[in-house]
Amino acid sequence: MEDGLSPQSGPIKGCSARSDVHRTFQYSFWQDNYAFVSWRMVEEREGKPNKCTTSVIHVSRPFLSTVDIAERRNLVEPFKSLLGRDAQGNLICGLYFPTRTSYNTSVTFFHKVNGLVRHVKRPLSYFLVNDEQSEVEEALAAIADQTGRPSSDLRSSLVTLARLLLDEDLVKQVLELNHDIEEMTKE
Repeated sequence: MEDGLSPQSGPIKGCSARSDVHRTFQYSFWQDNYAFVSWRMVEEREGKPNKCTTSVIHVSRPFLSTVDIAERRNLVEPFKSLLGRDAQGNLICGLYFPTRTSYNTSVTFFHKVNGLVRHVKRPLSYFLVNDEQSEVEEALAAIADQTGRPSSDLRSSLVTLARLLLDEDLVKQVLELNHDIEEMTKE
C-alpha cells in the first residue's frame, strides 16, 4: 500500500449482492498513524445521490483471516456484514444488516442456489426465538460453509448479536461512536 500501486491502492470496484448498487473503494494509510488504514467507499444507486463514507481500520495486528479483518472493521460501523468471496474476489454469499435494536432491523442473507443468488430477509429478532425456518437455515448453512465457519457458530453469533442489540443504550453508543469517527475522518 505504501507504494501506491495496485491492487491495494487506487479505486477498486466492489461487488454487491444487488445489481442496482455499485461501490468503489479506496484504501490508504491514515496520515497521522500507520497503525490505521482509511477506507473510503463511494456507493452509487440509480436515481439517488452518491453516498461517500470513510472508515478507519486498525491494521497493526497480524493478519489472521478475512473474517478477523471484517470483525475489526465492523466494530463500530453502522452497517454490519459478513461476506464470502471466491478466489477471484467475487462475492458469493453473505449477510448484512444496519445497526438498530433487534426489533427494528432485519438481516438479509444471500447465497447462490443453482447459479442464481437467493436473498432471504428476516427480522434479527428471529434469532431470539426457536423458530427455525428452512430457508433461513439453508442460507445460514450455505454462508457458514462458504465463509469457513461452522453453521452452529454463525447461528450462535447471530443469537448473541440479537441479544446485544436489545440494549438501546448500547446501540445508541455504537452509532454515536461511529458518527464521531466519521467526523474525525472529515478533518
